[in-house]
Amino acid sequence: MVILSWAILPSIRNTSNVLLVSLAVVDFLFGLFATPLAFAYSLNNSWLLGESMCFLWLVLSQVFMFVSSYHLVLVAIDRYRVIVEGVAYLQRRTIAQALQPVGFLWFLAFCIPSPLYIDWEGSATYKEQVGSRWTCESNKTPSWVLLTKLWNGFVPFVSLVVIYLKAYGQLRQRLRRRCVDDESKSTQVKEVKSDNNVQESDYFEAPNQKSKEEN
Repeated sequence: MVILSWAILPSIRNTSNVLLVSLAVVDFLFGLFATPLAFAYSLNNSWLLGESMCFLWLVLSQVFMFVSSYHLVLVAIDRYRVIVEGVAYLQRRTIAQALQPVGFLWFLAFCIPSPLYIDWEGSATYKEQVGSRWTCESNKTPSWVLLTKLWNGFVPFVSLVVIYLKAYGQLRQRLRRRCVDDESKSTQVKEVKSDNNVQESDYFEAPNQKSKEEN
C-alpha cells in the first residue's frame, strides 16, 4: 500500500517519505522472495530448488533482514534531525541525500553474508539426507549465530532506543523552555496590566484631589 500510494499520489511523493517507501520496498521483496521459499522448505521438509537457489535464498534472506532492520535506524535518525535542526534540515534535505545512506546500507548488507561467498562448502549445508531429503541452511556455528543476532537484532534495537531517548530528551527540553517563556510572558502581561491600573487610578484621583482643594 505504501509503494502504491507513493506511485499514485503526488502529495506524498516528498523527501520525508523516501525512507518509509524504501523500507516498504525491502519488506515487499522479503515477503515476495524469502518468505515463500522458507514456507515451502518447512512444508516439504526438504529443499527442492537446487543448490543455486539455495545459495541465493540464504544470501538474500540475510541481506533483506539486515537492510530492513537498519532502515528503522535510518528513519529514527531522520526524525531526530528533524526535531533538533527543525525547518533548516527540512529545507536543505533532498531525495538524493536521503537515498545515499540507503545505498551504503545495501552495499554493507551484501558484505555481511560474505562467508557464504568465500567458503560456500564450509559455511552452508546443502546435501541429501535420508529419504531423498535435501537440506539448505547456513552452518550455525556459535560465532555465526552470535554475529547474526548482534547485527540483525541487538545493535539496531539499542540504536533505536538511544536515538528515541535522545529525541524525547530534546522534546522535553523544548517543552520546558516553552513553559518558561509562557510564564515569563504571562508575568510581563500582568505587570503591564498592574501598571496600567495604577496609572488609571492616579488619573482619576488627581481631579478629585483638585476639587477637594478648591472647596
